Amino acid sequence: MKIKISLLIFLLPLYSIFSQINLLNHFKDEPEFFLRSGRIYTAIKPLEFERIDTAKWHAYQNALHISTENKILNYLLNKDFIRIRGDRYDLRILPVIYWEVGKSGDTEQTVFINTRGIEIQGELGRQFAFQTAVYENQARFPAYLDTLFSLKQTGNGFPATVPGFGIAKIDKNGVLDFPSVRGHVAYRPSEFFLFKLGHDNFHIGEGERSVFLGEDVPPYPYFQIVANFWHVRYMVMWSMLQDIRPEVIRNGFYYKKYMATHYLDWAVTEKINIGLFENVIWDPGDGRGFDLNFINPVIFFKTVEFQSGAKGGNTVLGINASYRPVEQVLFYGQFLLDEMTVSKFFGEPGYWGNKFATQLGVKGHYRYHNHLLFARLEWNRVRPYTYSHHRISINYAHDNYPLAHPWGANLNEILFRLKWRYGRYFAGMGFTYGLQGVDFPSETKTYGGDIYRDYEDRISSDQVKILQGNLFKRTYVNMEAGYKLNPKWNWEIYAGADIISHDIDQPVKYYQDRQFTWFRLGMRANMPYFKREW
Repeated sequence: MKIKISLLIFLLPLYSIFSQINLLNHFKDEPEFFLRSGRIYTAIKPLEFERIDTAKWHAYQNALHISTENKILNYLLNKDFIRIRGDRYDLRILPVIYWEVGKSGDTEQTVFINTRGIEIQGELGRQFAFQTAVYENQARFPAYLDTLFSLKQTGNGFPATVPGFGIAKIDKNGVLDFPSVRGHVAYRPSEFFLFKLGHDNFHIGEGERSVFLGEDVPPYPYFQIVANFWHVRYMVMWSMLQDIRPEVIRNGFYYKKYMATHYLDWAVTEKINIGLFENVIWDPGDGRGFDLNFINPVIFFKTVEFQSGAKGGNTVLGINASYRPVEQVLFYGQFLLDEMTVSKFFGEPGYWGNKFATQLGVKGHYRYHNHLLFARLEWNRVRPYTYSHHRISINYAHDNYPLAHPWGANLNEILFRLKWRYGRYFAGMGFTYGLQGVDFPSETKTYGGDIYRDYEDRISSDQVKILQGNLFKRTYVNMEAGYKLNPKWNWEIYAGADIISHDIDQPVKYYQDRQFTWFRLGMRANMPYFKREW
């Protein structure tokens, strides 16, 4: 699971801001246990601290305290790493650690992750805050991940790109080295607005996956405005992405492209939320640069794209909905529309241009004293050619990875998660089964799974169906258990195992037959998780 940098919303006293950062760097699913009653907004991740019932949260935190008279043990088990506070300022320094060692059945050598870093969170006055995190990573991954990451090589000599982190170099022993930086500054001039400038990635939706915007891509620079009024939370964001393929690099520089995103989250009632999403990516080439047509925060992008010229951008629209029948259960779903011709959408379901993605899921939580139990069941389905474009440079991707579902398109996936926590002990298991139609090794036409292919090279314009092409089956079973040494800076030890099975009709590149187990032991603190389900 991937743990992200929290959003700073200054609607509470500033001590709450730092509690917010502390909370949401430590937990991803557990905030479900501490949400406030009433109308809530939980689609944009990470959540703000104002969505949390502070009384419940602090009672839970106090229950994790371990009494000891030994000052050193008390510091290691219960205290902040470094915290400096005054009347008008608050500063926290946190260590970043991810030390893992393991054995994978597809790799002869020992696999490992070695991460060191530092995270600094600061606040000055009542309207300004900042955060920065620097990671230095070295890793030898199992062969299946090394193969995937090396296929994401750049055009200026770097041999791999690691999802969620960025471009990597490699040493003589085959170890990947990939530094990464995240951070932001935030300013709240009033209770209605938040302005934020940073370098990170985001997740929109209630699911573990998102068919809108996911967290599996490397960080990117952005400027964001969030407005809160009535029963609405509205976010607009402008970002700069890049295409790092060899064919688009000029003089050693990666090809830049721009993205504008709107998301309106309406709490219709205390149980129902409806979100409207739109996103456009455009090519700054041919003198276009940063198109000021897309700077209006309330414009309808599709109209602007049309007025800017034929296929001047890549626009997607979506709707997100959730329903909470009782406090412990949430049903959720997403529908994303990449392209549609109305007559063909309803009259010709096999038309290639009917490009859309859907998600349906349910998650629930149950708390008994200090036992926390969380479960999720989710289904994701993406039609062929969704997220792709005839100008590959403006496809729905960044640094060689899709911005939404990490597999791309032409897929069907179901996943199940179960997590348990008791005091400082935790355990979990997960199951993922996915099917995807990928391209055949001997054909030049694309079947719609690879969003880095020109959709004009499609295999057919009609009779297009989900999972067409070279059928690739993925099965992942993972288990993990551990103990949290210090809740204040998320320091924990753990052991885990992953059972991985891949099966394909005709092997090609990353898509190969595999069946093996990956065992691992580790210690981590304040570190985004490396996902293993690719």
